[in-house]
Amino acid sequence: MEQSLFVEQIVARRNPPMTKVTLGIMVALTVFVGLNGILFLQPVILVMFLILLALLYFMYLQVNIEYEYSVTDGELDIDIIRWQRKRKHLLTIPMESVVVIAPGKSEPVSAYSGRNLKTYDCTAHDATHRYYTLVFKPQGSTTEEKLLFEPDERVLDNLWRKAPSKVHKEA
Repeated sequence: MEQSLFVEQIVARRNPPMTKVTLGIMVALTVFVGLNGILFLQPVILVMFLILLALLYFMYLQVNIEYEYSVTDGELDIDIIRWQRKRKHLLTIPMESVVVIAPGKSEPVSAYSGRNLKTYDCTAHDATHRYYTLVFKPQGSTTEEKLLFEPDERVLDNLWRKAPSKVHKEA
């Protein structure tokens, strides 16, 4: 009887340097337009305020993002977590549908780099971190898709145990 394996890892996405500056400008602009809308009671200014408020909300949703990688019995689950409280399931990839897992620009995945594949980028966006490319064929689909992620050794080892010929730890 095979023992059930469960490993998880959380990777926090790094925000671009200009993010805080852009958010600060948006907050200041939204407050300025909101105060003018209240003071002058102009419907156009109030509509602009509501539009800016909606834009600000969607910008804030993109700021504090983490990805959770979970490996359970040969399935890789990817969840996206916003502001450490709002979780959304992104992908479930069974190892049977995986074509190859290898370091980002290595030879095993180089054949897929020029192709126009649907890509899920679940990396930290940090140049110092090593990322891996996972190419898979979703069930019921004829085209392949690509996942960019940053698994640690535990995640890679558990994926390798399920499909050693598909996982290339070093390239």
